[in-house]
Amino acid sequence: MCGKNQYLDRYKGVVVFYAILAVMLFGGGACAENTSIECQDWLSKSIHSVEEKPTPKRYQEVLQGVSRACPAIHESLRLAADKALKESEQERRAIILGSAAKPFLSAESRDFSSYEAAPRIAKIHPLNIAKDVSFDMLEDIEAGTYVFAWVLERQLIEGKLYTIDGQKLILNFLLSAAIIIDER
Repeated sequence: MCGKNQYLDRYKGVVVFYAILAVMLFGGGACAENTSIECQDWLSKSIHSVEEKPTPKRYQEVLQGVSRACPAIHESLRLAADKALKESEQERRAIILGSAAKPFLSAESRDFSSYEAAPRIAKIHPLNIAKDVSFDMLEDIEAGTYVFAWVLERQLIEGKLYTIDGQKLILNFLLSAAIIIDER
């Protein structure tokens, strides 16, 4: 045991030196690795919070989570999620979300009404988790909400956050959106 502690004591100074040097050269938390950890923490906390809610309330909880998202989620999506949370009318929320998503779509696929049903736009922009989303359910989701989910899914993929939790976030959002519309 004495030998192990001797090596640890010898290298503690080296580790501390490199840690201080890294902070001086690269800043406290700006490196990509820290951002990834920040994003993983955000996603984990968000899905935990979402799954604590009853299904009809998960729509708002996902929007709440996205509004507080890490930098891997574009600021315009975070702002739209926050704005949609404050809107009481479902149609207006779909318009807000659809407007935020449209700049991320190809020019030829931006021609849709945010409050139309999602099946037509879903054929143009299928989700990676499309096999888990029933086509009938898409009839109960507005296109603006759907494309927001599609863009969010792309951002999670690009940020290497499309884990089981990332998939759960998208599925909970869409399922809850379909329930909210179905209850009207």
